[in-house]
Amino acid sequence: MVNDIPAPQANVGVRERYRDLSPGEARRLERQAQIYDRERERAAAAGKSVKQLRAGLLGTEDTKVALAALKAAGEPMPKFRLRGCGKGLAIALPDGRVIDPTSIYLRPWDVYGAKIMGTGYYKAGSAQRSDGQQLSLKREPKNEHDPNAVAVMTRSGSAKIGYVRKGQAKWVAKAMDADVELVAHTVMGGSQVLITTPATWAAINGR
Repeated sequence: MVNDIPAPQANVGVRERYRDLSPGEARRLERQAQIYDRERERAAAAGKSVKQLRAGLLGTEDTKVALAALKAAGEPMPKFRLRGCGKGLAIALPDGRVIDPTSIYLRPWDVYGAKIMGTGYYKAGSAQRSDGQQLSLKREPKNEHDPNAVAVMTRSGSAKIGYVRKGQAKWVAKAMDADVELVAHTVMGGSQVLITTPATWAAINGR
């Protein structure tokens, strides 16, 4: 499968990269690398990453422009909705285009999407997760690795699943430290967590 190809190595010379493999296996991997390279070219032409292309998501720059326009319009809460994409639930803009829930340009509406990191270290993190599962969050200001650490917990808070990705955790931590009430739900096939206020979640979820 194309997804088996490590992206940074896809265009490395086959004779060097796969010299210890059988000729048949080397040819198979070469074909996969060529497919990935073509896919990467299509993504670049569309202004997207390969991930965005595969999932049917809007590119980063187009997302930035679209959300900037909504912000300039002064809408307190645009009609964002949850919608399925190639990777699971994502966020649809009012015009129907679908964007990555981890986009930093959603922050003006207190919508924070983040990849759940470190799941392999925890039993609950290794469990299968589906879209829309409610989770809970726990601040760890004394975490030795990151004072902005936010742990992702099971809904009951009894078991740790992982952590909000470091780059996004500081924004979530800031809101939590200001006593902003937040709720968390899984999106993108359970690999990401969408964090926002209860009212915003209800609006996005069409309730």
